[in-house]
Amino acid sequence: MGIIISESGVQNLKKQIEKIFRKVAFEIVKNDSNDDNEVTVDVKAEENEVRENDEVKSNSDVQVVDLCQTTFHLKIKPNNLKDFVGSPLYTSDRMYETTPAGVVMGLAWTSIGGTSLYIESVLESAITDNLKPGLQQTGQLGDVMNESANIAYTYAWSFVLKKFPNNKFFKKASIHMHVPEGATPKDGPLAGCTITTSLLFLALNYSVESNLAMIGEITLTGKILKIGGVKEKNIAAKHSAVSLIIFPKANQSDWDELLYFIKEGLHPVFVEWYNEIFEVVLKIIRLKLKLQRVGRTL
Repeated sequence: MGIIISESGVQNLKKQIEKIFRKVAFEIVKNDSNDDNEVTVDVKAEENEVRENDEVKSNSDVQVVDLCQTTFHLKIKPNNLKDFVGSPLYTSDRMYETTPAGVVMGLAWTSIGGTSLYIESVLESAITDNLKPGLQQTGQLGDVMNESANIAYTYAWSFVLKKFPNNKFFKKASIHMHVPEGATPKDGPLAGCTITTSLLFLALNYSVESNLAMIGEITLTGKILKIGGVKEKNIAAKHSAVSLIIFPKANQSDWDELLYFIKEGLHPVFVEWYNEIFEVVLKIIRLKLKLQRVGRTL
């Protein structure tokens, strides 16, 4: 029912269940003599005898009649659910099955349980010696998120200078960073580490694993700060079929308090500094490249 309903409460769930009951009642009346109907409603009639209880005295006010009790067996499965409640209203938030270099999935809080938030970074033009470096941001970002992007850009540049001194990407690259679904306003301290990763791996020309998501704000020194809405962001990760989530270390207690079915299937990694995120992402990329090389040799 998650593809039909997306809300924090159960009011709409109740409406959808009532819709199923009404549809089933209509189909029973319509097909009460047809055992092979498509909605898998099987009808069986059994005659039950009504026996008088020894303790009940017969009199003129009591009339004993034969009753026919009809039992209906109904099976509602994913493949016939739309026959009862209509086509899916909500689908997966995943935009990419395979993410190109510069694209990373983040997670955001919403009033209906959270959503994925992709960060896309691309070169605006080919790198030349005369090109002026810079960062353009689009996607209807608020002041806080624009500030996060500027901090991430500065940190990513300094990170590359330290880790890869021969990489001159940020000295010559004019970058366009976008957060899809521009009609939706976006703001809040949540995507600093995601933007940093998008910019860094664009510079390194590596694709980040598509089943990986990350959340957390970043400082100019690379410290990863605590965020809110951990439950909603976990729900968003499950909707997007994410298997690995990178969280701020300060949010580990929030994770521990979540109910088991919210955490089921998700593997968290808790970090304090950005270099830990970089090592996790790079380790996955190296493992994936190694498996691809092994596959080509088989």
